[in-house]
Amino acid sequence: MAETGCLKDGHFQNLEVENIMMPGKRPVIVLTSGKTLTASDSGSLIVLNSATAFDVTLPDLNGNLGMFFDINILAKTGTTGHKILVGDVTNTTGDILEGSVILGFTSADAANGITVVPGATANTIVLLDEGYTEDGGGVGGQLRLTAISDQHWLVEGTLIANHAGSTGAAIFTHT
Repeated sequence: MAETGCLKDGHFQNLEVENIMMPGKRPVIVLTSGKTLTASDSGSLIVLNSATAFDVTLPDLNGNLGMFFDINILAKTGTTGHKILVGDVTNTTGDILEGSVILGFTSADAANGITVVPGATANTIVLLDEGYTEDGGGVGGQLRLTAISDQHWLVEGTLIANHAGSTGAAIFTHT
């Protein structure tokens, strides 16, 4: 028996089926000044687009397992750098960063990239630029931050250094 009233064709910008987002255009948040992200911003592409440094604060992880953000650098900042801060910076029980980033170089005399891993208590990402020996905030860098527990963000990505001798030592810090 054939059903009646069913659509044969449909066009949807977003379709959610049992909490699964189907492919389609996702939200883009272009930042030119600081912002505190919320859990409802999860899945967004965050674009850092200002030569003036500012802070981006991630949501508190508690109860938000699976939340994620993709962050792209569109403008370098110089000596101070954009900062990406976890939502809970409590010294002993706050959110921390896990994972690693690949640090690539724009300089022709730097043949290979390096892997940079956060320390045990890292809760801040600093994106310096302008050729400092610890930089990693060059245009074209990208990060994905994913909530993997109530206290851990998984960080993955590729950052760009404009100094051949960069160690990436200042990328992950503790606030």
